Amino acid sequence: MSQTTGFDFSLLEEPLFQYVVVADSHDKLPTAAVDPEFPSRQWQHDRVTTLLALLHRLPADFLIHLGDLVQEYPETKSFPETFRAAVKAFHELPMPIHHVAGNHDVGDKPDRTMPTHPASEESLAYYHEVCGRSWYRIDREDCALLVINSQILDSGMPAENEQRLWLESELSNSAGKRVLLFLHLPLYLGNSNEPATGNYDVLGNPSRRWLLDLIAKHDVSMVSGAHVHFAFFDTIDRTEYHQLASPCFTRPGFSHLFSSPPPSERGRNDQSKLGFYLVRIFPDAIKQHFIRTAGARRVEELVPPGSRVVVFPADGGQRGSPLGVTLREPILREVEVPIAFPSVVRQRVRNDYPFYNLREMGAAHLRVPSHDWEDESQRSRLSHLMKEGVSLTLFSLKETPPDIPSDVAKKCGPTALEWQLPGQITPPEQDFPSWAQACREKDLQTILAPVIPGSAQKGKQHPRTRIGYSVAGVVEILKWLHEREQRVDRLVIDLGFDENPWDVWTDLAQQRTSGDPAWDLKLGFDSTDDDQNCLALAEAFALCLAIPGSRLLVDPLTDHDRTMDAGNGLTDTLHNPRPSFAVYRALNGILFPETKVTHERWNALSSTRCESTAPPQRLGGKMHHLDTDENCAEENTVSRFTRSLYSIVMADRKFALVLDADAQAAIPEAWSLTTLWDLRRGQSRSWSEKHPVETPYLISYT
Repeated sequence: MSQTTGFDFSLLEEPLFQYVVVADSHDKLPTAAVDPEFPSRQWQHDRVTTLLALLHRLPADFLIHLGDLVQEYPETKSFPETFRAAVKAFHELPMPIHHVAGNHDVGDKPDRTMPTHPASEESLAYYHEVCGRSWYRIDREDCALLVINSQILDSGMPAENEQRLWLESELSNSAGKRVLLFLHLPLYLGNSNEPATGNYDVLGNPSRRWLLDLIAKHDVSMVSGAHVHFAFFDTIDRTEYHQLASPCFTRPGFSHLFSSPPPSERGRNDQSKLGFYLVRIFPDAIKQHFIRTAGARRVEELVPPGSRVVVFPADGGQRGSPLGVTLREPILREVEVPIAFPSVVRQRVRNDYPFYNLREMGAAHLRVPSHDWEDESQRSRLSHLMKEGVSLTLFSLKETPPDIPSDVAKKCGPTALEWQLPGQITPPEQDFPSWAQACREKDLQTILAPVIPGSAQKGKQHPRTRIGYSVAGVVEILKWLHEREQRVDRLVIDLGFDENPWDVWTDLAQQRTSGDPAWDLKLGFDSTDDDQNCLALAEAFALCLAIPGSRLLVDPLTDHDRTMDAGNGLTDTLHNPRPSFAVYRALNGILFPETKVTHERWNALSSTRCESTAPPQRLGGKMHHLDTDENCAEENTVSRFTRSLYSIVMADRKFALVLDADAQAAIPEAWSLTTLWDLRRGQSRSWSEKHPVETPYLISYT
């Protein structure tokens, strides 16, 4: 695909086709008046204009708008003018536009507690006049995309029965095709049996039950809904069920999901959650990318001149990535949203942002407490990531061997069991052999991690506990294993207590022999300085790449602000990305793209030369990761030229990792610099010294 459009697809494979999904754009005619209830309403038109300008630069086969084109609703005086203007603006995009009817387009569902009038024959006729029929089919490759009008379900209107018969027929005629279903109203939010009366955000019955039965009967691949302006996820049998975020505003009330103060405007202006979706269709996969617009009111805020928005791989499980996450908190939590307009009942909802964030980051490995696997709701989310190739390590702190987890033999079960040893470096001699054998019989990798208190940390009254091996601990456990002719697959290494991890651990790595355990490098953020955390992450990633077979497990995923040790995570307590999130996602995607990227694809027209410095420290070899085939091992060499400049060579791709301003001056003269990767902003551009970016950043070179 073209790289001059404002988007960079160089990290991705070519799909069969791709399309854009926009939900709840809520355009509003511009006005000079400030809304006293929600001041950000005056920015909605600017946000939509920015969205459209960005979409003009995005190559896609078509766009599906999931409804609520405008802020007005059919019974307001200015609705016709606003609605026609919004439709016209979208149809000026260089791609076909397909509409889904929303409540702001044709009216609310038939519930006498709803804030506006239900859909009517008149409002439906007007919608059909302006947008075309509200239930229809799109055929592309082996996919059937079916759009329905949720607003007329349970209404008793003649159109409802016509649509029902049409959908049943189309599903019956789609055997052998992958079916994707689009509607505006969610089928449900908490569970499929939740009450609908008084709940503004879910479809009523009997239509809900009818649709759920059809989805299961015909093995629908994906259901996409809108309306809630939040991202929610579930599965219906084998169907992925998504509620998609808005590019315009978030809904107050749902921020009760989070352990934090409310976002701006009582939750209506949570800008980091705003965006749209790019969906890419492959013969054996559907990949959904969330492209954040973050409330921008000018397209230059998102794409500065000369830059391209990098579209990163949307998952990490199939790319051989060594990057993972330790989950200190559950991947899933449920709450009841208080009774508040526009609903008149409590709403039970799930916080699915950790799940979506892990997907967006491309986390390839998860490390969680073993009891998470025994919890059905947690296991369902973890299992879904396992289906995408993510490896799962369960850890357990026990004096005696941890139990083999249930359902371990299933295809999407855990891949490793970590025994955390309380207060000791070596496991109990009498128990270890039988435990290791039991794990091997279940195809579970074995991992050891000592839990040793008493490590002094600057500024702390009490010494802290080290979870993972020190250098001395590694020497001791290896000696113990060799003397007893025992083996373990991996050791957890705690990087948090070493002043210079590169020197400490690369020296020891060079002494490893064949058959020694691989390493899980555990990086914990103990700082509330985002800049410091970004640099720590980049350095740790370079170290991970330099040590064959190692993985880097980062934590926390979410800020810790109510514990003895405050530290920023990859996301804040609203589950919005911090700079370290962007650095993680970018390093992961650039160095481990969807497909092998040829040397020529990285070249740009511009190049420069810089002075060389002292000889580098080199370390490298073949990279091996859990669950990857031996033939997929990739040759790599990581060299440290200075404490802030690293060279990363992976097959025919070469990168300079720059950690501070001095590092750029240390780049060897022989390197021809090509592409600048802005890790924090997720952008790329041809290399030029005129475009400095915040560290850390990557430069491709030849």
